[in-house]
Amino acid sequence: MSNSSISFDNYTAVTVSTKLSTTSTRTNSSTICEAREKILSQFQKSFIEIDHQWKLWENSFKEAELDVHVKILSNLIDNAQSCQNANLGRANLIKHFPDIREKLLFKIERDIEEEKDLLSSLLKTLQNIYSSVSSQCDNSFKIFEKYKLDLSSVAETQKTEVWPSISQMLQWLKELEKAFENECLVREFVLENMDLHEPSTTENLMKIWCDYSKLRILVNDVMTFVSFFIQADLTKIS
Repeated sequence: MSNSSISFDNYTAVTVSTKLSTTSTRTNSSTICEAREKILSQFQKSFIEIDHQWKLWENSFKEAELDVHVKILSNLIDNAQSCQNANLGRANLIKHFPDIREKLLFKIERDIEEEKDLLSSLLKTLQNIYSSVSSQCDNSFKIFEKYKLDLSSVAETQKTEVWPSISQMLQWLKELEKAFENECLVREFVLENMDLHEPSTTENLMKIWCDYSKLRILVNDVMTFVSFFIQADLTKIS
């Protein structure tokens, strides 16, 4: 009787332990799936919005006719440098108009400021775009930090033939945010430190203000990799 009781108690303990283990496994699996879905949902929103902001970025350059205005500004700077360096001492004109250099420089510098204002206006637009991109990235970082402890290492690095992993997408978001920021910072630096006496000023204007090819390559590459992901129905993920 005593042995039978002990055997029954052991069976009961094993059964309860098995049920608890199964319940715990299901709970953990459910928690991981929920965390993964929350993170992926925010990532999807972020990539969709960044793609939208990228289209605004490109359209802003087209509407501003940047190439035209940078060329005008470059020519004005060249004119200012030529005016400053011109030898007017032997010209008869200087006898009748002794302040001609100052008047010419005044007009040129006024035109330069008008063109710089146009660039400043575009820069504000670009900074607003960067702010939107940064906000989306920040939202994704916060969601990841909130749920990352509920993720398994497998769930974080899991990818499919058409979906990148969470860790990879997180890295891309960081790279995109930094790239948009750098594009704004370098243009702001060139604009604020424009030196009419420096010959390389016009070259820097053309090279830095008109060229965003590195950003274009990065955005196009990332959007290609996440193209299926941003169109996916995340309610059907398992």
